[in-house]
Amino acid sequence: MTFRIRHESIIEVLILVGLFLLLLTAAFMFIVREMTAAVIITLILAIAVIIMIAAALTAKTMIDVGEQTVTVTRLFMKKTFAVSDIRDLRIERYTRWHKNHYKEQRMRMTVLLGNGKKTVLTDTAMENSGGFLLRSSRELPDEDVPLFRAYQLIQANRN
Repeated sequence: MTFRIRHESIIEVLILVGLFLLLLTAAFMFIVREMTAAVIITLILAIAVIIMIAAALTAKTMIDVGEQTVTVTRLFMKKTFAVSDIRDLRIERYTRWHKNHYKEQRMRMTVLLGNGKKTVLTDTAMENSGGFLLRSSRELPDEDVPLFRAYQLIQANRN
């Protein structure tokens, strides 16, 4: 069964923003040295990075839970692990404050594997309107959050 969650990875965004700033610095250096072709190529690459940043912020993460394996597919990576390799599986709710002075309820699932590696997935636990969270969005019960349903299915497959 496949679940779509709104996982947020700040590391991906920071890497892309750093790459964008590096490209802008290179474009400035090429402008100073009057290297027109290099400026055009660098700015095209910077626009491509902007598109990648937008895609990273809007793309949903897919969790495919099978009988024997769990596959997590994100924009820039795909991770598969066996259900039998899961040593510990935890889920918890937490609250995140936004700049606009409202609380967002989120859910975090931590998967500890037998080899010591850890995978952390997050999802919103709020009802969204057309893909956007609003101040008036209501909190969802656990059973309505896709990450919690994935957690339940993985737990059932572990037993």
